[in-house]
Amino acid sequence: MATTQVIDLLLQDGSDYESTVGIVGILYATVAAHAGAAYKRTPPQKTRARRLTGSLCAASTIRSLGFAAFAILTHAPGTRSRLFAKGVVVLLCVPDFIVVSSYALLIVVWFEAFLDARRHWLDRGNYRWHWRAAYFGLNMGLVGAMVALYALIFFGGHRLDGVRYTYIGLAAVSIAAPVAHCALYVTLSLQFAPFPLRGGDDENRAHRSRVVVAWAGGRALWGLIVVTACSHIGTATALRKDPQLGGVALAALFLFTEVCPFALALDSGFLGLVDADAVTTAPPSAYGTAPSPMRVESSGQFV
Repeated sequence: MATTQVIDLLLQDGSDYESTVGIVGILYATVAAHAGAAYKRTPPQKTRARRLTGSLCAASTIRSLGFAAFAILTHAPGTRSRLFAKGVVVLLCVPDFIVVSSYALLIVVWFEAFLDARRHWLDRGNYRWHWRAAYFGLNMGLVGAMVALYALIFFGGHRLDGVRYTYIGLAAVSIAAPVAHCALYVTLSLQFAPFPLRGGDDENRAHRSRVVVAWAGGRALWGLIVVTACSHIGTATALRKDPQLGGVALAALFLFTEVCPFALALDSGFLGLVDADAVTTAPPSAYGTAPSPMRVESSGQFV
């Protein structure tokens, strides 16, 4: 899927996907409205839940705008220029960077819940600081990569395929994130195996895990499909030859990799768990459940 193929698809074959683009665009607009309402309902002190809902609202809004620009490019002959087509490609790619950042935030939430689920004497603050620093570093890297790749799309010329590099980079990150999460789960499970679970929070832990696993599956599926499309296997060419099958595949791709995970993350029950540690007292750092010794205060007199 080189730059010329993507741009030509927008300029020549876009009319074949009108119905699919319209349906998916409306679907994303609905998700954006739902995410915006969830953002307004979330109290300001729940910073991570507000960041998550705001990010999903922005990603869904930009995605719907990208599909609207796709429709304009298809129906308005005066807008059929390669520069405008590149702008549509940028609009369709920006949400992918936001989705990767949101998935990283969910991994941080899952990691902190994992730490609080066991009784151990390790320093939780130190673990959390390192993971939040890694999350901040990842976001800075995503912003830098996004600016560089988009500059390459507009100013790279014919020798440097900016669209191809953008899709391959996003696919690599989308596949690497679930793999890293799986490796992290195995490592932490072995490291904290000697420590018992606290109990009483099984349902909430299962809820967090279901949402994060759905996001991991969606990101991995999206990355694998993009890698397949960018390779020379011929899948993208076959779908272009059959617009009906290509439209169904495109709609299913966005439905299972983004819309469904977005809906799970915007569930009010899950959003209540994202900042659970902000409204509850921190678990004791000491191992076990032995009561703390009674405090003895001196009255200044010996009786």
